[in-house]
Amino acid sequence: MSEDNLARLDEIRALIAELPSADLEAGTQLWARRPRSAGAASQLGRTGDLAEWLAVWQGQRRPKVDRARIAFFCASHGIAADGETAVLVDETRRRLELTVEGGGPVSGAAGAADADLQIYELDIEHPTLDARLGPAMSEAECARAMAYGMMVVEQGLHLLTVGCLGDGANRAAAALCLYALGGEAADWAEGSDAEAAARAVAINSDLADPFEAMQALGGSDLAAMFGAILAARMARVPVLLDGFAAVAVAALLARIDRRAIGHCQIADRTGSAAFDRLVKALDKRPLLDMAIGTGDGLASALAIGVLRTAAAAVAA
Repeated sequence: MSEDNLARLDEIRALIAELPSADLEAGTQLWARRPRSAGAASQLGRTGDLAEWLAVWQGQRRPKVDRARIAFFCASHGIAADGETAVLVDETRRRLELTVEGGGPVSGAAGAADADLQIYELDIEHPTLDARLGPAMSEAECARAMAYGMMVVEQGLHLLTVGCLGDGANRAAAALCLYALGGEAADWAEGSDAEAAARAVAINSDLADPFEAMQALGGSDLAAMFGAILAARMARVPVLLDGFAAVAVAALLARIDRRAIGHCQIADRTGSAAFDRLVKALDKRPLLDMAIGTGDGLASALAIGVLRTAAAAVAA
């Protein structure tokens, strides 16, 4: 492992202390400039709350959702292989190709939402190691994935949504939840997924911090989402979390500092008990309640429309 990789991971750790706070003045100005006849925040209900959330995290009194990006990461997870690595890779490749070719539901929905859909492949032919046997990634691999995820945040973005397509991501995410939030494995997954999560956490019990937890229990797609969420915060770009895995990554970040996910909203309530438990633990309220459990971007596309409408409702 090179010193450069170690330094890069240390630099990512150091970002936690440098995360910008919400611009509360922008929120105050959002309402101060509106005439009484246009309606106060209380009259707009949650629409007003969402508009204010956009304003304070974008740092501008006129929030915008003109440039929205749906970023989905795709990788293969050794924890999900169960001895059938070829099957795992084939399924992950199938989901990736379906989305790239426009066959997934998010493809048309992203166009309707006027959002930029970007799919990022992270070497799906080579799954991470099986976290039930030891760390899923080396420190260098984890750092590279985080840095890769940080690059999806570009200047001028108004909103970023993150999620993943890789088969097995939810199993790895359940292990992250068990580490970050405790409880029993059955709280975060069912059947063989719960057994895998419990075994992974038990084997990787000596973890210094959530960064090491991501290295040991996560995957390159989850680490990339972690990096993207951090980079979005640094750039003052609000974030939508799509699916169980994305919210689990946010829970890991909240384990470091609860305030680190203030710029994040959850796109949709999937309807699963584990997801509801995760949302409650983070004290978040999903924008939608449509039980879109695929986590493949459809909920993001729909939620972008809600946020765009909220921003337009308070526009001068």
